[in-house]
Parts: sequence; C-alpha cells; structure tokens
Amino acid sequence: MRSRTSERRGAEILRYRPPEDESPRLPPVLIERERLTATIEASTRQGTTLVCAGAGWGKTVAVRAWAATTSRSVGWLTLTAADSDPDTFRSRLFAVLGRAGGVGPASAPPADCAVAAHECAATLDDFVLVLDGVDEICEPRVLEDIRALLRYPSNQLAVVLLARVEPRLSLHRERVSGELTDLRDSDLRFFDDECAQLLARHGVELTVGDARRVQRRTGGWPAGLSLAAAFLGGGSGADRRVEGFTGALPAVAAYLTHEVLSGLPASVRSFLRRTSLPDEVCAGLADALTEGSDSARLLENLEQTNALVTACGEKAGWYRYHPLLRDLLRYELSREEPGAGAEIHRRAARWYDDENDTLAAIRSAVAGAHWPFLARLLETGGGPLALAGDHTALVAALNRVPASAYLTDARLELCTVLLRYCAGDYEAVPKYTGRIRRRLAGRFEVERRSIEVTLRTLELAAATAQGNFTTRTAAATDILDRLAAVPTAQFPALLQYRSLALGSKGVGLFWTGRQDKAERYLEAARAAARIAGVQRVELDAQGHLALLAYLRGFPEEAREHAVACHELAVQTAADGSRTGQSHSPDCVAAYVALVLVESDRQNVPAARQALLAAQAARAGSDALSSVLVDVAHCVYSRLIDDVPTARTALRRIRSETLLLRTASTVARWVALVEAEIDLVDGHPERVEAQLAGRDPLTRREAICLARAEIALGDFRGAESLLARLGTTPADLAGVVDSCIREVLLGLARRRTDRMLGLPAPEAVGFGSERWLPDRPSPLIADLLTDSSSGGSIGGTAGVVVPPVDRLSEREDDVLRYLPTMLSAQEIADELHVSVNTVKAHLKSIYRKLGASRRREAVMRARGLGILGAPD
Repeated sequence: MRSRTSERRGAEILRYRPPEDESPRLPPVLIERERLTATIEASTRQGTTLVCAGAGWGKTVAVRAWAATTSRSVGWLTLTAADSDPDTFRSRLFAVLGRAGGVGPASAPPADCAVAAHECAATLDDFVLVLDGVDEICEPRVLEDIRALLRYPSNQLAVVLLARVEPRLSLHRERVSGELTDLRDSDLRFFDDECAQLLARHGVELTVGDARRVQRRTGGWPAGLSLAAAFLGGGSGADRRVEGFTGALPAVAAYLTHEVLSGLPASVRSFLRRTSLPDEVCAGLADALTEGSDSARLLENLEQTNALVTACGEKAGWYRYHPLLRDLLRYELSREEPGAGAEIHRRAARWYDDENDTLAAIRSAVAGAHWPFLARLLETGGGPLALAGDHTALVAALNRVPASAYLTDARLELCTVLLRYCAGDYEAVPKYTGRIRRRLAGRFEVERRSIEVTLRTLELAAATAQGNFTTRTAAATDILDRLAAVPTAQFPALLQYRSLALGSKGVGLFWTGRQDKAERYLEAARAAARIAGVQRVELDAQGHLALLAYLRGFPEEAREHAVACHELAVQTAADGSRTGQSHSPDCVAAYVALVLVESDRQNVPAARQALLAAQAARAGSDALSSVLVDVAHCVYSRLIDDVPTARTALRRIRSETLLLRTASTVARWVALVEAEIDLVDGHPERVEAQLAGRDPLTRREAICLARAEIALGDFRGAESLLARLGTTPADLAGVVDSCIREVLLGLARRRTDRMLGLPAPEAVGFGSERWLPDRPSPLIADLLTDSSSGGSIGGTAGVVVPPVDRLSEREDDVLRYLPTMLSAQEIADELHVSVNTVKAHLKSIYRKLGASRRREAVMRARGLGILGAPD
C-alpha cells in the first residue's frame, strides 16, 4: 500500500499522454527462435539484460521478437547522441514510462530523475524497459540516471540494454552478483537449422550440406545470412552457388564498409588488411606481418568494439576475423597493395617456423611461393608431420605446390613422398625416397645428414603403417645413429625426430620379443617426447609401458600407466592441442591394457568400457593398433562366452600376415588367445597341437596347455607341466595363476572330488576361472596354501596372501631404501655397513621375492604388503 506522502505527491503529478510507439517494426521475413526468446524472457526475470554485439547481429530484431510474445508490458526507447542531454533523455524516459501506465511529474522533468523515476516505477507492475543504443550515451548524468533504473526489482521494472559496444555504465558489480545477463554475438548467431529455415523463408532451398556451408561462411551472422539469401536467390548458374558468396561481392562489401570499416582510421584499416591473410592472428604474428609493435592493443580494441574480430576462446591471445570481413580485406589488399600478399605470406612462414609450428609455416610458404624455404621446412620437419595423425591440412597445402617447383630443388620431392604416404600408398614411399637419394648423390655427406634422417623417418612411418617390424626397428636404429652426428643447430627438429625414433625402436623391440631392452627405449621416448612436445609419442610409449607391465604380471602398474595415458589425452584435447579427441589413436595400447586387466578381474562393465574406448581410438590407426584392438575384443568375448565374435576378430587378425610374420610377440600372443578360445569352445586337441611343441612356455601358455591335457585325460602330462611353474606370484594376476595351478594339480592327481567336493574333471567348465568358489572350503584353502610359507586364502575376505620366505630384520631395512634413487653404496652409508653386505642382502631379497631387478622387487613387496605404497 502506498504511504500518505506518496498519495500527496501523486496529487501533484498527472498521468502522461503517451506519444507514438517507439518500438521498431519487425522485418517481413522472420523465423521463430524459441531458444533465444526463452533466454531473453528468463534474463528479464532475473535482473538486467545486456545485448551487446556489432552491426548486423540482430540485437533489435531479437528483442523486438521477444517483446511480441511476452505477457509483460514492454516500453521501448531508442537512444541517439541527442539523448546525452539530461532533459531530453528524462522527457523521453518519462514518456515511455507514462505510456506503460506509470505516473510521472506534472511539469518538466525534475532534476532528481532517480527519485522521480522511483515514484513512477512504484506505480508500474511487471514492466520491462528496453534502452536501444545505450552505447550512444556519454554524459555522466544520463548514465547515472540509467544506473538508477537498474536498482529496481526485476518484477517491478526490468531493463534491457542494447549496444554495439560495451556501454559506459560500469556493470561489473551486476556481473559478479549474477544480476546481469550478457548476450553476445555467440548467443545471437544462427545455428545450422535456424540458418536453413531463414533461407527457406527467403525462398532459397538448399541441401543440408550447402546450408551448413552458408552457416560456416557467415558464422551465423544474421546480416550475412540475409545478404547470402539475396545472392543465392537472385539467379542461377555457377556464379550463384554457395562457393561464389564472398565478402568481396559488391553488396556484401558495401555493407561491411559502411557498417564496420568506415569509422576506423586509415592506419587501422591498413593493419586489418595486412593481418587478414592468416586464418588466425596473434599480436606477435601481427607485429611480424605489419613490422609494427602495437598489435596487441589494436587487436584488443577491435575485439572490444565488436568490429567482427573475435577472440579465439581456446587459444589465449589469438583472434579470428569474420570470414566475410577477411574476404573483403584480402580483396582490398590485392587491389591497393599489389604484390604485398606474397611477402606477407613469407613473413608469416618465417614467424611460424620460429614458433616451431611447421605445418602453418609450410602453408604460408606455399601461399607465398617461397620454394627454397619450403624445401628446408620439409627437410627438417617432414618426418614428424607424417606421423602427426590428421593429414588434411598438410595434403591441402602440398597439393598446391606446382610440379615445376620440384625441378628447382630435389628436397621438394618430399612433397610427393608425403602425399603418397598420406594417401595410404605405403609401398610407394621407398621408391620415391630412393629417387631423392639419387638426386642428392653428388652432395657432401654433411649436407645430406638432415634430409637422410627425414627420408628414413618417412620409411619408418610407412613400415609402421604396414606392420613391418623388421623395417621399422632397423629404420629407428639407423635414425638414432644418424642423429648422433647431427648438431642441434643444424637440425632444429632433432629432439622431435629423436623421440619418434626412440618410441619406434621401443615398440619394435617390445613386439619382437626383447622386452627388457624395449622398456629402456620406451621410458627414454616418453621423457624425450615430453620435452620435445611430441605428445603422440608420449602417449604411445605410456600405453606400451602399460602392456609391458601387464605381460610381466603387474596389473596394478599396468592400470596406472593406462589411466595416466588416458588422462594425458583428455587434457591434450581440453587444451585444444588435439581437436576434441579424448580417445586418441595413440592410446590404443593403453586401452587394450585396461581391457586385459579388467578381464582378468572378471569386471565385465569396466572391460567393456575399455574395449569401446579402444575401438573408438582405432579409427585411422596402423596395422599394430588394429591387431591389438582385435586381440582385446577376443579376450572380452571370451570373458562373456561369445565365441563367434571372438572367432570373427581372430580372422581379422590373421589377415595381417606381414605383422604376424615380423612381430614374434604379437604372433605368439595371438596364438595363445586363439588357444584359450579353442579351450572354451571345446577343442582341447587344437590347443595341444598348437602349444605342445613350444619350449619354454610362458606361464599362461603352460596353464592353457595343462587345461587342454586334463580335458584330453592326460593328467600326468598336466602335472608335469604345472609342477615346473613358479610358486611366488607378484600380485593379483600372479596369485590367480598360482591358484589355478594348484587346483589343476589337484585335478591332475585325480583328487578333485575329495578335496573340492566338485564334479569329476570332465564335468568342470574350464573355459573360465569363474568356477572358483567365492568362499573356499578349508580343503581348498589347504590346497592353495604353500606349506613352506604359510600363505593362504582368507575364507571370508577372499584376499590371497602369496607365499614368500620371511625377510630378516636387516633385509627389511635394505628393502625400505629400494624405492629411492640411492645406490648400493649410498644405502650402505645410510645403514653404516659395507657395500658388500648391502649387495648380499639385495641378493637375498630378490631371491625371496622372486624378483630379478630392483623395481620388480619393489612392486612385489608392495603387492605383498611388505612395503608401503608411495606417498
């Protein structure tokens, strides 16, 4: 209820006679944009709304369309520079408020507009005031009047501000408190479906692909879409296709010149022209292109004034010009500064090269026809580019190099090598690298060092894609030898090449049966790649370390490596280094390791999730990655008893004949997986035929063969196989193997029914380990206990305590130092004993833990609970 004071004051003021409605008319062609309308409706109920965007973004149309649908009263005041006069602004303001039913002053607007506005607003209910062009106001008193309007509750008086640039209202407090909703060009732009609807309303029917291309060309800019509709609907033929719509068209150029460029100083327009050639620009690049030093300020001002220059959100300090504006600027550059474009491209190429962005440098060098510089870029950076994954931009750039340029420099034939590689013609790569070598035969060896490294790297890349591990390992070894003789100053990409070669050799050694050497190279590759910024190599090395840990019987370590690999890939994608790929092709080995670990744990959901990640990462990968994913698919299918799917995956694997012939570890692993599937499928005779002649057998091979022997009734043969296995498993996977060994020994001795209370061996489903009971009986516990160590399976917890000889007190002291980097001598100094004593203790520790080296002893001790986990 109003106070008596208000009533007395109301007697002195009268209701305004509303003037003509100031709200703008809606355009004849309009589509409903429910998304935007709902956003504006919600924002007006929360507080103040600021719609701030440059020319042509449809600010007025969007708010006017909302006003036509809302149930609230809306008053519209379009401001001009004349409203910087306080009396003019206040008169027009109270006229709008009066039209809405507000009670204003009886005579001329009062000096204290805030008080009068408060009294007037108190008579309103659920009213929205739209101030269009608020950026035109610069008078402090008028700005303060506007700020006073923002203080009222939104259910009484809500304000919508429309501006081309940020108004001088100091709205930071409202932003922090959440009382201000900002709508920018990113909120006003048309999406693909809205773009297609608008064009259709204009009578322009396009395919989904063409409509999407129009959206990309215009960036969803409403003014650009209207211009595109006029162009595309104005006739037919090649000149009216989507590709023909550019910013250089007279109608588009006239709009951009009048609405965006006309108010800019000549020096700023020159700056825009000379920096329009790259798709994205930063201050450093702009300084290089313009030979200036003020680019940071200019770019920031252009972005703040909404001159169709926007900041790249994913790349701090980088800016992007609107595609149509960039077209116009490039056209003006060619017309007003003929010949300047080539030199600007060359400057960009040199700047990108200094910033170690080889692909961007190549694109600029090609655009500037700078062939000697391009030859140097290919010579020093061609190898990493071939292994970079997505080759779309590289192929597009190299296809623009004319064949005549190849005659000027033999190194430019690297374009052909890269193009053949990117096309998947791997067999042609050695042919073209050999041709380059013949052309360079007359040069001194020193001059050929760097390009020979690049040629060998390309041959390595081709061998990798084909799955030829003989060539791959030999090429990696040769590259490392050659790099040792090349100075870093002469070969800037040396660290990248070295990390690539280390990783390739580590993987090559891994899959050809030399895992001990492989680990050193993989660790070195991971470290070198991190320094050189070659994340593909780092991810692949990390993934193979996960597989190595699994194959050695350390599933927890394998899982840690695999998870670290995935997290690095996700972080890389989030940082923009990789375009949205969290399931990177370089993480295939890591995901496969996770499938294996979770399958051993009988964790079907986790194994399935890891398999899906591996399959998503498989696209476009090499022969090895494809085989690894299929192996993981086989293991998962065996876990869920889906034998047909496993057989299908095996057939795909068998088609990779070159890989299976040159990668012995892969071939042996595949044979084991196939044997396990045969066992599940009821074909133990196939297992015996495949594994019986192998010597020595791995632990898994021996268990698989023993199960086959039992199924065939050869219990003595099974006992002989299993008795030779070790009895000190390192972790959960080893414990499971040990349990199976002991149970199978019991079965082989025909004591099954007495010890386990289970059916005879012929009736037991040996296709899966899931038949083991969760709560073992005392007889099973006795069976799974090593009498020499006292270890047993806990009856209710299901936790296995592996058998191990007890460490002495001094051995335990030495063990505490093993996770550190201290040498044997330094440990001896710490314990005040001789180094020989420490070495004797180490030998005893390794023997008791069943380890052969320091890290293995640490992992086993932690698995057994003897040594605590790292901090």
